[in-house]
Amino acid sequence: LIITIATAIRSCGQKAGWLTGSSSPSSRNRGSGSSSGRDGRVRGRGQIHQVPDWEQDPDATEGRLAALSDTERQAYDAAQAFQIVHPPNSVPTDISLSQYLSIQEKGVSAWEFEASYDHQLFVHDRTELSFSTQVACVQTNLPLPKQQEVYYWEVKMFEKSPNTVVSVGVTTKPYPTNRLPGWNRHSVGYFSDNGRKYCNSPWSGYPYGPIYFEGDVIGCGYRPRNGTIFFTRNGKRIDEAFTGFGRMNLFPTVGATGPCVLHVNFGQSGFVFVEANVKKWGLAPASGSLAPPPAYGSELGSILLEASGSATSQSPLPSGRRPILQSSSSRTQIYQTGSGLRREDSFQGVGGASRDVQGGSSSSPVPITLANMSAPPPNYSSLDRHGHPRNDVHGIEDDRVSIASTDSDDSATLLLGDAQLNPNNPSNSDLEDDGH
Repeated sequence: LIITIATAIRSCGQKAGWLTGSSSPSSRNRGSGSSSGRDGRVRGRGQIHQVPDWEQDPDATEGRLAALSDTERQAYDAAQAFQIVHPPNSVPTDISLSQYLSIQEKGVSAWEFEASYDHQLFVHDRTELSFSTQVACVQTNLPLPKQQEVYYWEVKMFEKSPNTVVSVGVTTKPYPTNRLPGWNRHSVGYFSDNGRKYCNSPWSGYPYGPIYFEGDVIGCGYRPRNGTIFFTRNGKRIDEAFTGFGRMNLFPTVGATGPCVLHVNFGQSGFVFVEANVKKWGLAPASGSLAPPPAYGSELGSILLEASGSATSQSPLPSGRRPILQSSSSRTQIYQTGSGLRREDSFQGVGGASRDVQGGSSSSPVPITLANMSAPPPNYSSLDRHGHPRNDVHGIEDDRVSIASTDSDDSATLLLGDAQLNPNNPSNSDLEDDGH
């Protein structure tokens, strides 16, 4: 009998709620005004809401639609038509293999905003947003992952006009770019003008947190396990906003109705929210496996400069000469002397000595003149400026240059004679017997 009475009392207490410590729905909805708890958390004005699932907006009554201006009504109808043609998740939004490899290489830098050029919105350095005079929003190229317990990101109001309304939240893709997050289906937004949270409808605003201005930092957190969205303001966490987004891919989204400049942090730098730093709630590690490019102006690891340094240490430059250019592959150096530029071709031998093109070792470069230059290659003939073979090889009158070397004269004469006596040359009939 005692056990039966105790069981009945327990069941009645659980139904009434006084035994488990829970309150009735009327007492939960009574709260108005935000308060700060002992843990520093900003208490939201209301309870956590379940994400509604509907095809048509139930809040879009005839009276509310009639109260809209012509511009607002056109934007609302265009957004509804857009989502009818492009329903949420109608395009593949899962992270592909190539995108996963990009995340492994780049880290958190793989996330960036994709600007739509149909609106006055500009993206600088992947995460800096500049809005203009018309309503617009922008999504990231990659969705929020679902491996960790929590993912978190922040938006700083770098420049914001008092009349500009900013909304920070998440959306599904595709999403109309002329609507703020929270105004259309499968989206959540925390608004700056009234501190309300919106979900799926422009009339679904609930009191949530304080308003925010220029200089404030708004954070957005996502729990993939139960699909819960929460927000922070200046490092203080507000209560959970909505739950029920676990079965969809969500994209960080920022929207504004007027001029403002916003800086977004996905984890590339420290968060204002300390808990996110301690628990590493960023979207990905700050750096991936891909090595960063070398700093501009750094000479470390330069093949040309290292080769130039080794060549300079092996053979000191004579006085009055300054190196202009050196190639590490052919060991070609061009020097500037008092009379002009001079080129030297050498290569590194087996024993480490520098040798010129003829193969002889030399401690210092040898200038190339007509006396020590080698004979021209076979089948070579010098032509005049009209394209005809030259007639005078001892004294060329066209260029007014005389060849002083006898060896060079004989080589040039024989080669020129061979070219002129070529039977394939149609002009050989006019030549004399000696080839002149």
